[in-house]
Amino acid sequence: MDAQKLRERLQTRKGKLATRFIFLVLVALVFAKLAPTLADENAPAPDTSTPTISATPTPSASAEPTPTPSASVSAEPTPTPVLSPVPSDPIIESPSPVPSTSGSAAASPSPSPSPSPSVLPVAKQIMQLKVPSNLKADPRANTLYFPPINIASSEHLLICISSPDLFIDVYIRNQVDSIFGGVQLVAGDMSHQVLVTGTSAQVAAIINGAGGFSTFNPTKPVAESSVLLQAVAVSAPILNPGFCSKGTSVNVKDSKVSALGITLDFKKGDIPLKR
Repeated sequence: MDAQKLRERLQTRKGKLATRFIFLVLVALVFAKLAPTLADENAPAPDTSTPTISATPTPSASAEPTPTPSASVSAEPTPTPVLSPVPSDPIIESPSPVPSTSGSAAASPSPSPSPSPSVLPVAKQIMQLKVPSNLKADPRANTLYFPPINIASSEHLLICISSPDLFIDVYIRNQVDSIFGGVQLVAGDMSHQVLVTGTSAQVAAIINGAGGFSTFNPTKPVAESSVLLQAVAVSAPILNPGFCSKGTSVNVKDSKVSALGITLDFKKGDIPLKR
């Protein structure tokens, strides 16, 4: 009887121990599952903000002093452009166009100061001068361009171009020209009387520049007008309208401008057609 009870007690204790062992195993398994999760939850959140980079200030370069140019070095003057058709002249610099600041037409040529006794018309007025005596223009046109004029002489020249009805424009068109290479060689450009002086090569280059000088009248057609050209051989360049009449009659050219015969007539005619 005592042995049986003892056996039952042993079996009951074994059952309790087995139950406790199983419970401990289950608790260990649950703890093994939950421990990493708890560790992750308790870990501090990572800093996702962009780290601020402090820029290291760049040392500023010290400005070096600008070297002062030596007083002994002198600036060379800018060369004046030379008008290509005009050869060099030992007395007057070759013409070079200098734009004029005034674009309006001059009322009359500005006379130069009184000529010195050394500037006079030469005795022999020998030159080559060819100017068309008759020119045709569209009856509606307000502008007429002269063909190139043949001018040649061994002396300096004064060319006077005038018209009572038309304005005269030489060299650069629609611009008042006067100074060439620092010397005034033209007076009265874009007026009713224009004076051009210099060597024959200089005068020809100025008058024939841009395809020939032009005449215009903004208020009426140029047809039925005239242009007078007077050439005088002088001892030195001069712009004086009083010298225009000092030449010979052979070197005075009068160009008449007449209207082209333009009609609007229709002519009828038969045109045979071949089959």
